[in-house]
Amino acid sequence: SVIIIAVIFLASRYVQPFIAKNVVNGLKSTIISLVASFILMAPFLWALSIRRIQKTAYSHLWLNKKYTRGPLIAIEVFRIALGIFFVGFLMYEFFDTWVAAGIALGLIVLVMVIFSRKLQSFYNKLEKRFMLNLNARENQKPDILPWDTHLTEIKVSPESDVVGKTLSELMIREKYGVNIALIERGRNNIPTPGRDERLYPNDNLLLIGADDQLASVKALLDVNIPHHEEEKSFPDKEMTLQKVVVNTDSPVYGLSIRNAGIREKAQALIVGIERGTERILNPSSDFIFDNGDVIWIVGNNKKIKEVI
Repeated sequence: SVIIIAVIFLASRYVQPFIAKNVVNGLKSTIISLVASFILMAPFLWALSIRRIQKTAYSHLWLNKKYTRGPLIAIEVFRIALGIFFVGFLMYEFFDTWVAAGIALGLIVLVMVIFSRKLQSFYNKLEKRFMLNLNARENQKPDILPWDTHLTEIKVSPESDVVGKTLSELMIREKYGVNIALIERGRNNIPTPGRDERLYPNDNLLLIGADDQLASVKALLDVNIPHHEEEKSFPDKEMTLQKVVVNTDSPVYGLSIRNAGIREKAQALIVGIERGTERILNPSSDFIFDNGDVIWIVGNNKKIKEVI
């Protein structure tokens, strides 16, 4: 704005008298001085009234419905009014008040028409680009999808071929990727059963796995799933699938799954571990816990908190 004022005063005090004395006299000298002044002022008027500053932040505020657009509109109106004021001031330096007011009024109408069209076009393009970027981010598949893993309860049929066999013989985890978190046998519960544990008729198995994996195990066990999903009795056993983040203060930090003794101490079973962008389903007993590891574990809630 200082430069614009300087241009106006130089044009009216020195340039116009010089042109009137040495080049051309009368109204032509005024018009030449006015046009030259406007050309010199144009870049600064554009920066002052039209140029978009911090386009990313401005578009975010304009398109984000949490924020009101009132302050942005007020700023735009003020910038335009300031530009018009300087143009009117330039007119006033070369013409009398009424002529300057008439020219300024005409310029106001012209600028508002041009600016409104450009502004509408700019916002249309901006909003279109914003929506395209938003849709692209939504449609882009994440590197890591949520785990399709949940708990379910299945009852072993007395006619099943698995009756009397040990878990090591059945190799349910190795073949199907399904973990047995608990065996309910009458009034007795066997959390995180070992490989030598046998299956007996009417055992209730608390399994963890994906839908397709559980369907394969269902076919293997030849069981009947209750009408009400098996999770109904799971909370009563105080056992849930949960995630625990390992830090440098965790008791298991730097230990392998075997040495941590989570199965024995917490009666819990580790079904998966997230490390950065990597996901490890059914990790081996030699896996060593590191800072930031996310452990997906099923077992007794209270004991897990004590051990991990």
